[in-house]
Amino acid sequence: MLHVFNCWHNPALFHTGWFVESLFTQTLIIHVIRTNKIPFIQSWASWPLILTSIIIVAAGAWLTVSPLATTLGSSRSRRCSGCTWPSCCWATRC
Repeated sequence: MLHVFNCWHNPALFHTGWFVESLFTQTLIIHVIRTNKIPFIQSWASWPLILTSIIIVAAGAWLTVSPLATTLGSSRSRRCSGCTWPSCCWATRC
């Protein structure tokens, strides 16, 4: 993410991407550790868990582009705006 979005001199943008990526990862881990089978292939979680996971990920991603973003210390850079926040998550994998 440092290289893709040039976050070397913009720590708020790095923290924003890190927050979103961590939230997505932690939510996925919940689905992985709940079963000994392969999640989403051999075993599906209950609908309440899936729905809650989607709501949490969407709310966390929305927080980074909401009016609360600056209050929370997130970067509202146009490089990491609402339509490109998935790329922020993807970039942290590089």
